[in-house]
Amino acid sequence: MLLYLHGFASGGGSFKARFFSRRLEALGLGLVVPELDEGDFEHLTLSGQLRLVERLCAAADGPLVLIGSSLGAYLAALYAARFPVAALVLMAPAIDFAGRLRERLGEQAIERWRRRGTMPVFHNAHRRELALGWELLADAAGHEPRPWVRAPTLVLHGRHDAVVPLETVKAWTLGLPRARLEVLESGHELVDVAEALFERAQAFLAEIPEVAAAWPALAGSQGAREQRER
Repeated sequence: MLLYLHGFASGGGSFKARFFSRRLEALGLGLVVPELDEGDFEHLTLSGQLRLVERLCAAADGPLVLIGSSLGAYLAALYAARFPVAALVLMAPAIDFAGRLRERLGEQAIERWRRRGTMPVFHNAHRRELALGWELLADAAGHEPRPWVRAPTLVLHGRHDAVVPLETVKAWTLGLPRARLEVLESGHELVDVAEALFERAQAFLAEIPEVAAAWPALAGSQGAREQRER
């Protein structure tokens, strides 16, 4: 199964999710793109999202490839730290999500969120503010900030990412035995380099025998061949 995990306050209709779906569909391949909040953004937690990922993966046949963006990439790494996967493609992974969120909000906003129980967050899929429960941060603090994964891993990160600094991701990637980091001239969203994201992901997956055997079409395009020859 090829499984795409979208980012925070996003959804299955995000730009990169749709882009990857279209490109894979052109190769005759399907991409599973779940709504990670399952329709309940207010009570969103990392643990709840991971349970959904576990259910989906348990029902899958064949190799399991997780493709994640931002928080979805962090979730993919958390899953792969506990369960076997064939490969990971992580775009702008939001490692140490709890620590990064605390840093961005500041202690006053964090305390106000805790007291009130919810805070308004702009949701990109709904195009409006929605209430988000305190449980997200309380739960996130209990997860490994920098998961250790053994699976082949491609990390694609923007040099100018202002949400998750490149140096933080670089240090994490260096500690993983089968990971490589490729840096693109972009920010956190990476939407302006979507074509490069897909081409690099496709070339990477085509190098993995288990994945290439299950989906030969991944190795079939000119873009993938050019990436492998670089």
